[in-house]
Amino acid sequence: MTNSPEAYFLDQDVWVFNASSFHISPAEAAAMDPQQRLLLETVHESIERAGRRVEQLEGSSTGVYFAHGGHQCPTPSLSPLRDTTTVVANRICYFFDWRGPSFTVDTACSSGLTALYLAVEALRNRECTLAGSHMQILSPQGRSHMWDARVDGCARGEGTASVVLKLLNDAMAAGDPVECVILPDDSQRELIRSTYARAGLDPTRVEDRCQYFDAHGTGTPVGDPPEASAIASAFFSPESPAEDVICAGSIKMLTGHTEATAGLAGVVKASLAIQHGIIPPNLLFQQFSPGVAQHASHLRVPTQALPWPDLPSNTPRRVSINLFGFDGANAHAVLECFSQAGSGAADSGVQTLSSGILPLAFSAASEESLEAQPSTITRRRQIGAQSVLAVFPGQGAQWPQMGLDVISTCTHAASWLQELLDSFETLPAQDWPKFTLLDELSAPEVISRLHSAAFSLPIRTALQIIQIRILRSLGIEFAAVVGHSSGEIGAAYGAGQLTALDAIRIAYLREVPASHAGCQGQSGAMLAFGISWDQAQAICSEAPYSGWVVVAASNSPTSLEWLFESLEQSPRRLRVDTAYHSHHMAPCADPYL
Repeated sequence: MTNSPEAYFLDQDVWVFNASSFHISPAEAAAMDPQQRLLLETVHESIERAGRRVEQLEGSSTGVYFAHGGHQCPTPSLSPLRDTTTVVANRICYFFDWRGPSFTVDTACSSGLTALYLAVEALRNRECTLAGSHMQILSPQGRSHMWDARVDGCARGEGTASVVLKLLNDAMAAGDPVECVILPDDSQRELIRSTYARAGLDPTRVEDRCQYFDAHGTGTPVGDPPEASAIASAFFSPESPAEDVICAGSIKMLTGHTEATAGLAGVVKASLAIQHGIIPPNLLFQQFSPGVAQHASHLRVPTQALPWPDLPSNTPRRVSINLFGFDGANAHAVLECFSQAGSGAADSGVQTLSSGILPLAFSAASEESLEAQPSTITRRRQIGAQSVLAVFPGQGAQWPQMGLDVISTCTHAASWLQELLDSFETLPAQDWPKFTLLDELSAPEVISRLHSAAFSLPIRTALQIIQIRILRSLGIEFAAVVGHSSGEIGAAYGAGQLTALDAIRIAYLREVPASHAGCQGQSGAMLAFGISWDQAQAICSEAPYSGWVVVAASNSPTSLEWLFESLEQSPRRLRVDTAYHSHHMAPCADPYL
């Protein structure tokens, strides 16, 4: 029972499971705890993310360290599959044919980092060559208010996480993609200090300490003040200057308290923050509680995403993750960014990423079908090259951080983006944009402004230009192009009718007048609906829509009839804040034209 009507639940149906892929019968799958099903899937995905094929690890000394959070989901009768906690780690080892250590860890909320610690120690002691640390818990409750004056208890959540660990030298020698490095790893203040000391770092020195601290942050009046005090006293002294600060937050502000999963969820969050160079925001925070405020003179809790602070030379991005269990067990980990420079690693796939042109992979459902017609790999079966049609969408096709992975991994793409940004300097000074393409492209969903056409159109056009250039570098040319609405700009560039610099400037200037759309500054919206013109007109004429909602455009009722039927005529709101093709455009019509 719970007194909270809300929680941080998973969006997916935990009962949906592709049992045949894991050689499990439907009857057995129905009897399995959802934790086991989710873990089998996430472990498989983690191995792929680590740049390895599952088959490569068969028979290896890979170990499994599973952080258990208890059984909180009813399952059918086959009790050995549900009630024995050891079956989870052992099932993973059995399915993947791993011969290393197999452990189940339960230290309450600190289970995740404790499992991570054991896995790291096993690698260093060569007890295994690869380790997976897995956490999962399913539980309900309210909302987290870490360190906030509104703290009212721990908010629980659902989650599963999996990471693949390997000794750095081994990973570099094998050419594995390295996302971050765990530094070598006792009440809380002493644990923090001892963890840094074991890594050869002094937490009181600015260049040695972390720039971001992911706290346990349960959001309780009892737990928050001691943790804030421990962090402040571990990193700062009474003589520390006022401007000397650390940003702090907690994964629980985003996911709730996933208990055994919390530690590894914090590790994943910290790794992503380091890779993208963004200090993540903390939802729902307003002001420090009185108990925390007395320790918070050097602590900051950002409420919006911030760029990573400037660092002294040779100082890496660094994050601390802190967890402790209700039974008193504490765990702490320090992550920092991985630098390839000076590593001396052999030429490998890690370094080839810098070119942005990756190897072409060939796959099939089975080994036999892959080998059936090898000639198709080296030459075409058709006579002559196939023609390629390119379609460029208009408004509403964007999402936060779209294309950022390409910009981050392909040096040519990053250079092309900067070239497009520099082209704005040829405009009159009063028309220069007040934003940069990369900053808006990098913004996470919580602060992204891509719903506004003033930002989305130039960014979409820039990405379309970059995509075209990448395809051309691979020898791919378009036989024809089609552009819808603002997508005509990218199409014109693809057809060779506009230069890249003209296309990006047109995209930017096109939306400058649109900021004046709407009567008296009103914002607008657009909705796509699979109904007839007459039906749409009838709806718009009804109160309270009359005079406010109009039909903007109507497509052919026959060419899209099959699509509407498949969507069951479901309406879809477009990702725009301007009501194009309507009376909202009247105030900006003259400058637009």
